[in-house]
Amino acid sequence: MDWLTYFLLFLKASLLSTGGRGPFPYLYTDLIARGWAVESNFAEALTVGEISPGPSGLWVVSLGYLTAGLPGALLASLAITLPPLLVL
Repeated sequence: MDWLTYFLLFLKASLLSTGGRGPFPYLYTDLIARGWAVESNFAEALTVGEISPGPSGLWVVSLGYLTAGLPGALLASLAITLPPLLVL
């Protein structure tokens, strides 16, 4: 797995969406096409995002963990929070 590409895919999804479930179509298309995720990963990540407290967009961190372990969760977390932090 190319970590830079992985990070850039999550960053692109964050930049082109408004949060919540907005990154879903971008991540679904990109990760499935590369074989880095399967449909069940998305179902599990959305379920974890719905039952956990906090912002609804945190399902992306779960998706990162399910597809690439701890490094994936860290990269997804950084990529999803970087654009809003730069705006602030």
